[in-house]
Amino acid sequence: MDKCSSIILCKSVDLTGGLPTLVGVTRKVLAESYPAMYGLAVFAEAALSPGERRITWLIRESSGEVLAGGSGIVDVPEVLETVAVTQRLEVLLPREGFYSADLVIDGATIGSRDFVAATRPRDTKVNRAGTKT
Repeated sequence: MDKCSSIILCKSVDLTGGLPTLVGVTRKVLAESYPAMYGLAVFAEAALSPGERRITWLIRESSGEVLAGGSGIVDVPEVLETVAVTQRLEVLLPREGFYSADLVIDGATIGSRDFVAATRPRDTKVNRAGTKT
């Protein structure tokens, strides 16, 4: 049985060097105005059953409408294994509100991470690391 232990949203994921490095981890997306195009990386650790598996990421509005998605195939060895699953997505967020990033394996959703899209306060600047200054 497939199981997702964590989903993290960030600006980018680097998988070189053996261990994943997540840059700009967030649970809130800030934009000057909406609609807004936003680049988002999604990362998960998932225990997957052996075999060729279709992995799909979906970004949904709170209504359930799919705004963006990406998919691929992973071949899991003959033993149950925890794997890093990541995808970079460009999503058009139509408005401030609540959204989710859903991890779907072979058509079944095994994990979801809620996040918020909000308007950036006009007097706040964000540096390259995503920190308010």
